[in-house]
Amino acid sequence: MSAGQDVNVGQDVSAGQLVRIGAVEVRVAPGLTLDFAQLPDRSIALDGVVQGPAVDTDRHRFSFDHHGDCLRLVTAATCQQVADAILLGLEPARHTAYVNDLDADTALSVALLAHPHWLAGHTSTSVAVRRLVASVAGRDAHGPAYPVMDPELLAAFRARVPLPAPVVGAAAGAPSPATGPATGGGAWLAVHLSRAVAAIAGLVDDLSRLIDAATAEETGAPTPTVVLLGGAARALADPAGSPAPGDPRPQTHFEITRTGTGWVLVTSDADALDQVYAAGYSRVVMWRRLPDGSTAYSVARRSDLVDGFPVGPVSRPGTILAALAAREPGWGGGSSIGGAPRHPDGRRSALAPDEVFAIVEATVLRSPPPS
Repeated sequence: MSAGQDVNVGQDVSAGQLVRIGAVEVRVAPGLTLDFAQLPDRSIALDGVVQGPAVDTDRHRFSFDHHGDCLRLVTAATCQQVADAILLGLEPARHTAYVNDLDADTALSVALLAHPHWLAGHTSTSVAVRRLVASVAGRDAHGPAYPVMDPELLAAFRARVPLPAPVVGAAAGAPSPATGPATGGGAWLAVHLSRAVAAIAGLVDDLSRLIDAATAEETGAPTPTVVLLGGAARALADPAGSPAPGDPRPQTHFEITRTGTGWVLVTSDADALDQVYAAGYSRVVMWRRLPDGSTAYSVARRSDLVDGFPVGPVSRPGTILAALAAREPGWGGGSSIGGAPRHPDGRRSALAPDEVFAIVEATVLRSPPPS
């Protein structure tokens, strides 16, 4: 990683920290959001920098996103969009990627842009990477309610790839991707991004070796197989080789603070949407107070197939996100999940939970009831 100088983070293409990771330059600017028209030539906006997917092949500008101006049920996660673009001819070199936050989807997207050769041909590496992308993308696009085909592979990713704690899930007082430490900002996030990409590269190497070993044991197998990886991948979660649990994340809990019409307002010390869904609640607003006094919110439904809870997008009148954005600009997201503003200094929403509850409940009451 070769770091440039920090500049003031704002809503412009020169914001943040410029780093090189593998084949691609990455501009890391916490909270940065742009219109697609603002992107310069040879730009790749990732996972929320520009709302919604967009392609301009004449000027080599791309937005790989599944948060705004799209139907999440049928829109692939960012890392899947990036993988497909590379498979279909995108050459990341000479492009600048833009990142405004860091999660599994964004980290894997940058790793793919940094190492596009991973997807070349039908090798053990390409097989491993495509299965890894499918697991991470499935969970990121559809949330914890989605049963990924390779849960052990996803568990290995979570255990091996260091990511800052999610804004809702960070331990009290811990820096979030949007803030970093008090002196952090883009440089702090860029360091974490670089470490995550390096860890993904290590995981890909180990997965490739597993596939090579399985292929060698199968007499006459002409190409790398797609078997194995399940139980064997579980061992990759621990460098010492001991199996990882099905989900290595810290244990979490949630508390229902208010009950609306067919939905619940809950608070949690971590990202507990999977537990909320498992408890039988399909329509949720989750909140957590942050150390700076603002509040992180997620507005979610199990999928677009759940009616009676019109999450978003903001551009659609009558949605929850549109109502919240009318009260406080900056709320955003897609049709099944969204959240509070992400300010460059790390602050989230200034709205109190009771005020959010009132806005959401009023919107739900105006929408068609669940069938």
